[in-house]
Amino acid sequence: MPAKLSGDPLAAFRRVTVADQAANALREALRQRTLPDPLPGEHHLARLLGISRVSLRSAVAQLVREGLISRSNGRRSRVNPSTAPRLNPVPPTVCVVCPLSRKALLTNELILELHAACAAKGMRWAEAFDAKLDVARPERQLRALVNGRTHVCWILLACSAPIQHWFARAGVPTFILGSCQPGVALPSIDFDFHATGWHAAGAIIQHRHRHIALLQSHRLLAGDLETCKGFLGYLAKSAAGATVTRVPVNSDQSNLRPRLDQLMKLRHRPTAIFSLRPDFAITTMVHLHRSGLRIPEDVSLLSRDSHPLIDSALPEISRYHGSDLLHSDRAVRFAEALLAGHGIPPKPKLFIPTFIAGGTLADHREPAAPKRAGKTGPI
Repeated sequence: MPAKLSGDPLAAFRRVTVADQAANALREALRQRTLPDPLPGEHHLARLLGISRVSLRSAVAQLVREGLISRSNGRRSRVNPSTAPRLNPVPPTVCVVCPLSRKALLTNELILELHAACAAKGMRWAEAFDAKLDVARPERQLRALVNGRTHVCWILLACSAPIQHWFARAGVPTFILGSCQPGVALPSIDFDFHATGWHAAGAIIQHRHRHIALLQSHRLLAGDLETCKGFLGYLAKSAAGATVTRVPVNSDQSNLRPRLDQLMKLRHRPTAIFSLRPDFAITTMVHLHRSGLRIPEDVSLLSRDSHPLIDSALPEISRYHGSDLLHSDRAVRFAEALLAGHGIPPKPKLFIPTFIAGGTLADHREPAAPKRAGKTGPI
């Protein structure tokens, strides 16, 4: 049998087990405070690490011997208070959840304002812009997103009803940057879209329009629903007898131009168009101009939202404008309160947008009847 050489590097070799790797992962999680106290149950923690319960017990035993955690029979493991000062605290984080890609989002200015406001308050920033969340049952994707993250305030932007309902049940700090879907009880910050729709209908009726087209997304968000309620509610109470044609528009606007062509061929074609999205309004303005129709002489146009795309349009598009600064300031206050453990009543905080008259909403004038040629005598 050969003699063992002193200083042989192989003599110090020790195989790293699954339990050792799990213990290292748990130490790092404790250091960053990404694990709650008390620790999750054995089943959940083993599943989170992707190891067996036997390996988990061995890893936890290592941390117990090191004094990082303590445990007693019948109770879940706790972080040892004596080690807490040596652990770096996890900074507060806000994470925006949106089932759209960043390119498809029309509210980038608001996101930039909110990002800057969070940075000024010392809060970390995270984003989850993922079109894969836009499914009927997003529970699995949302669990993977949320599990293991602590000291995070979740901000829902342009989210569907299934996403809002899931976060309402999850019990994590959450508020909606927008409006709640029916049946969702979460704090929210948004413009008063019901009042906006009501005002828009009144402005169109006051300009003597009686045939109106309403351009809306094929998938109505909560704010869109409120806008339609206000808009149609005003018309229902008005004695003007106006008719409304609702036009669902695909997200890529592939059906908008053909639908506009069909509308303009009707005997009683719309003389005013109310668009729920600024990009729909831009496409409408360009297409009608190419079709030989004048705005606002032949067709009036009103946009519910403003956007840098339409701020420089000629003529200036009649629209509603809200302050991104006010929005972001209120959102940061909500995030600070929720991260501090303070409750916020599940009711909307609404802002009234400003109406910008612009130059695309004008009085409707019926075309003059053609004059009949009179009889003339010889000169």
